[in-house]
Amino acid sequence: MSPTENPQESLTETLVLPSEPKRPLQQLGERLLYWAPVFALMVLFAQIAFLGVRPALAEKQRMDVAERGMQERLQVAEANFQEVEAQLSVRKDPIFQERLRRLRLHPPTAQ
Repeated sequence: MSPTENPQESLTETLVLPSEPKRPLQQLGERLLYWAPVFALMVLFAQIAFLGVRPALAEKQRMDVAERGMQERLQVAEANFQEVEAQLSVRKDPIFQERLRRLRLHPPTAQ
């Protein structure tokens, strides 16, 4: 202890004063603040799980079913297109046109 220091000051600096007992409401508030980040993350996870992932998975399943239906309709449409295109190419054939012309001029007789 130096001669310039006041003995009273050094005593108050080293003394640890007893803290007043915490009230139950204060303890509850401190605990809630301590666990607040955990609860915030839980709420965020729940929001993503219920409002983000589940609807997205349901939409994916719905789109998969719709895609299969579209693929089936596309196959039917392509088959019809090929049939129509084949008939168009046959009708453009000069030999087929000549046969049709002859059939119109001389229709077959029933026997």
